[in-house]
Amino acid sequence: MLQEGIQNRQSQTRNRSDPTPAGVGGRRVRHHLLPRRRPPPRTSQPTRTQQQARPPPHDGCLVCKGPHLLKDCPNDTDVQREEARRKFREAKEQRSGALRSKAARYATPAGDVRINGLLEVPYTPDTGADKSIVPHGIVESLLAVQPTLVATPLSTPVEARMADGRLTLCDKEILLDLELSTIAGLVSMRSAPCLILPDDGDEFLLGRDALKALGIDVEHQLAQLAGQPTLTDEADEFPVGDAIPEVQEAPSVDDAVEHLVAQAVANGMPVQYVAAVRRILAEFHDVWRATIGPDPPARVEPLRVTLQADAAPHRSAPRRYAPLRAQFVREYVGLLVANGLV
Repeated sequence: MLQEGIQNRQSQTRNRSDPTPAGVGGRRVRHHLLPRRRPPPRTSQPTRTQQQARPPPHDGCLVCKGPHLLKDCPNDTDVQREEARRKFREAKEQRSGALRSKAARYATPAGDVRINGLLEVPYTPDTGADKSIVPHGIVESLLAVQPTLVATPLSTPVEARMADGRLTLCDKEILLDLELSTIAGLVSMRSAPCLILPDDGDEFLLGRDALKALGIDVEHQLAQLAGQPTLTDEADEFPVGDAIPEVQEAPSVDDAVEHLVAQAVANGMPVQYVAAVRRILAEFHDVWRATIGPDPPARVEPLRVTLQADAAPHRSAPRRYAPLRAQFVREYVGLLVANGLV
């Protein structure tokens, strides 16, 4: 062991004292430092701040119809550019006003809706939308004040068509408590399912499902109206002509009074009072009328009907009466018309 350690130590000393570097064939080898290889430059990806070049419109330039944007047109003037922009805005407003689909909105909101008692936004009832729709911006505002609010992902996204014709997928649903402001007052709805629209709008869309829950079914109401006759097709229930009806022999007042006395006796009036009752009826004979006729006017102050200044005419819906009641009203109105009372 001691001998092997001495030999190793001698060999190490010999190697340190040898100035000749290792080489091939006893020659010195000169070492050159090679430059470090740099990695290939990376292609920069477009960031959000970098603006990508917009493709030209499908219809071309608004002035010369060339394959470029209006701002890059080499032949237009400032007047032509402003005129083209004005026509484009007018055409866009007409298209958006004519389109009506599931996600279309009315021009004027119906009122305000308070969501979960925290946020008030305008709402619009839409019978063309199957479900109620709340924009994503409103949901974000609700989450800021109510972090416990949870949106449920849909197993199958729902496709919604916007007013401008583009399609949008709604993949989340949320349950909201709604308080709708109407002319009659507040209408409350609890746990109403609403689709979340990936849009930053500020208007709540009340769909057909919520309207049916409130008892508003436009299709059912239209079906009921379709089965009813219109006012023009329905025959007049009380026809009134210009001709004077034939004069019928009116029953006498004495016969009518005797009939009333007989009814009173049949209903339990004592017989000893019959003479007294007949005497009283004969004494005030002029107050009794068997039928309506051309009597002289009563000596009372006439009733004067005056309409208010803001009174508006109202057309009542047609009414249906039982056959006996309709016959009585028809005969009674006919007597009033025949004697010039109406």
